[in-house]
Amino acid sequence: MGHNKNKYRLGLVGVLLLFCLVVFPTMGKVSLWDIDEGRYLVPAKMAIEHHKWLIPEYNGSPRVVKPPLMVWLVAGSSLIFNKGKVTEFYARLPSAIAAMGVLILLYLLVSRCTQREDIALLSTFLLSTSLLFIKHARFALTDMVLLFFVVFAILLGYLAVEKQNGFLLTTAFFICGLGYMDKGPVAIVIPAGTILLWSISQRRFKEIPWKWVPLGITIFAAVALWWPFMVGKSYWQQFILSSNIKRAFSNPSWKTSTFFYLLNFPTHFIMASCAIPATAYTLKRYSKEGLTLFFIWFAFVFVLFSIADTKRSSYILPLYPAASVIVAWAFVKLKKSVKADLWYGITAKIALATLTGIYLWCLFMLFHYRAHAKLYLLTFGMMALTLGLYVALKKKPLTLFLTLCLLFALSYTNIYQPIADELYHSPKACIEKMKEVVKDQPLYIYGSLRANEYWYWQRRAILPVEQAQDPSFYFYTRKKRVKIDISHRKILCCSYQRYQLCLYKAEPKTAQLTSFSPGNNLPSRSEESRLFQTK
Repeated sequence: MGHNKNKYRLGLVGVLLLFCLVVFPTMGKVSLWDIDEGRYLVPAKMAIEHHKWLIPEYNGSPRVVKPPLMVWLVAGSSLIFNKGKVTEFYARLPSAIAAMGVLILLYLLVSRCTQREDIALLSTFLLSTSLLFIKHARFALTDMVLLFFVVFAILLGYLAVEKQNGFLLTTAFFICGLGYMDKGPVAIVIPAGTILLWSISQRRFKEIPWKWVPLGITIFAAVALWWPFMVGKSYWQQFILSSNIKRAFSNPSWKTSTFFYLLNFPTHFIMASCAIPATAYTLKRYSKEGLTLFFIWFAFVFVLFSIADTKRSSYILPLYPAASVIVAWAFVKLKKSVKADLWYGITAKIALATLTGIYLWCLFMLFHYRAHAKLYLLTFGMMALTLGLYVALKKKPLTLFLTLCLLFALSYTNIYQPIADELYHSPKACIEKMKEVVKDQPLYIYGSLRANEYWYWQRRAILPVEQAQDPSFYFYTRKKRVKIDISHRKILCCSYQRYQLCLYKAEPKTAQLTSFSPGNNLPSRSEESRLFQTK
């Protein structure tokens, strides 16, 4: 038994090394595509350069709409590893490290709950190759760090009930407090709800060390609430009321269907989702020992965010570890079935079709954007490799499926994302071109200011154009209709994703708030390179 445990733990090390190959090689080469990443890089830079540590600064004003832990992690990573210079790689490093921590914690939890090291190892592998997980391991956002604290708290809560250990329970409250400082109340709602429902379902409610709960709540409050009380009324209004309560129960500007996650979840669980038919078959035919915690965990998070008014893909990231465990359990159980090869084969073929479809879509996008020939060759090479793997491993369908999962993860992060960053004209490239024109001239914003765009301007504050006090200035916008008359205007545009940034020059005599519309006379993409060289 000891020999087997060492084998599986060595396997965990292998999963972590593979995950490093998935996450790290191009993590700093891809621009800030998520519009919220800049909300953590900018305050981290302000903290390092202007000592804005306790109250993060964003665009010249205090930012109290989120707790500051992620800002501190980004700043700390930059100070420790990059001499205080905030870059994409070092800003994302805390998320990548947290993701590795999640894999380790999940292994420990699954091996304890199921008493099966093989299920634990397969769970970590499936999670490490799931789309949403690897995306957030490479984002400078709060979600992966939150997931680390959630999984850690669930592990401690489970062990506290199993051992009736008050110290473990109070430690779980401490971890929830840190999670609160990362993203707020959800950091305690998910672990507490999961453990309570599980203990009730197992008739172990009385085994919770209840006499330690008051101390745990006190520890949680000490860790989580000192900063909100220091900030004061603005925090409770902006974060608790607007960002949590209103988003959960009334957010007409972001209203989505109650069934949003029924499609969103399998899409972001994409390769492991190919195993859903096999998992359903196994669940019907085998006893589900050791899985109750993970079923409750998955269902609680899914229902919690499905009934909320605001829905985003990242909100249900905390259920992906539980989903990985359920699929891994099914695959291990299938080994005992006479139909194992049949279901493994079906799963492998679905995965092959899915991955081939992804590569075909990539080819379409390369054609649409008239990419360089070498990118076509690269994509065809990946398709040939996929088919080659099928031929070589078709008699070992489980190995084939797991290999395709890994190939998807490696190609998504190290091939697709860098290509997309080039083809779609990343926000970094767009802003850098505009900076060549603006240089040190006054700059303002017309409309909304996206955090990723703001980061690349590298200015302490970019005010609304209505507050312009300079006789001559530049402003940029995503809107096609503006209310500033610019007779001698310079319009430079750059497209990324589906948006087009345009840079305008306002002259002293014409900077008046009147009606003006460039309409459809904006430069086409083919004209951009010429326009951006116009001084």
